[in-house]
Amino acid sequence: MSQGPYHPKKQADLYWAHKSVTEALDLFHYQWLPIDNKTTEADVIRRVFPFIEKCFDESVFRITSGEKASVSSSERKNANRSITGVKGIDRKDTGHKVDVIISHLDFEYGCAEAGLKGGSTSLKWINEASIKVPRLMKDMLWLMLKPNPTAINDVIMPGFVINGLDMMVETMTIPKHYVCILNKFGPMPFPDKIESFYKQLIPLLTLTWQTKAAVKNTLKAINDNQTMFIPTSDIPAPPSVIPPCPPSPRPVSKAQKRKFIDADD
Repeated sequence: MSQGPYHPKKQADLYWAHKSVTEALDLFHYQWLPIDNKTTEADVIRRVFPFIEKCFDESVFRITSGEKASVSSSERKNANRSITGVKGIDRKDTGHKVDVIISHLDFEYGCAEAGLKGGSTSLKWINEASIKVPRLMKDMLWLMLKPNPTAINDVIMPGFVINGLDMMVETMTIPKHYVCILNKFGPMPFPDKIESFYKQLIPLLTLTWQTKAAVKNTLKAINDNQTMFIPTSDIPAPPSVIPPCPPSPRPVSKAQKRKFIDADD
C-alpha cells in the first residue's frame, strides 16, 4: 500500500508536514470552512488543528484530548490534603481541565486549550492565554522539577491556545535562578481562503514542529538529570525548587453573598 512521497517512520517529520497540508486542503475541498455556530471546540482541534496532535505521533509522548484534568494541577491543589484527626478529610480537588495534555510516564510536558470565537481581545482568550494556561504550565513545571531540581534552567513548558482559527503558542522557561518567564508567539491565523493558504499554514506547522523539538529537549534534560533524593524525617518528600501557583479564589454563591451582606448590616 502506498504511503505517499514520504515514509511515516523513516521520514516522520516530512510525512507529518505533507499530511498536514493535504488535510488542511481537504477543508476547502469539502467546504468545511468557515466555522459556524454548530462547530464545537472539539471540532476545531480535530478538524482544523489536527496537526498539533499528529506532530507527536512519532515520539514517545502521549496526547490526551477531550477536557482532560491535569495531574500536575491536581497534585498542587491537594498538596496539603491530609487527615487532621479533628475534622473530616477535605474532598479531593480535581485538576484544571484542558482540551489537550501532552504527557510521558510520570510527567506532563504541555497542554492546549481551544475556544470558538471572540478573537484575541475576547474575555475567554484573555483568561485562557493570560491566566488558565500559564497557571497550568507552571503546575506542570512545579511537579516536574521536584525530583529533577538541577534541570530547572533546561526545561521548556509549552501551551497551545486556540480561538476559532487563531493559534498562539506560549512557552514558560526558567532561564536563570527561579523566575518563570512566559513568552507568547502569535496569535497566527489558520488560512480561511485558498489565496493565503501556504502563507498562513506554513508558519503554524513550523511553530508546532519547533514546539515538539523543545518538548523533546525537555525530556532529554529530565532523563539526563542525576539528582538523587533520600528522604529524612525532616524532609520526607522532595520539595520543588519553584513555589506552586497560589490557589484560585473560590466562587462565592448568591446565598453566601446574602449572608455576608446580612452580617454587615
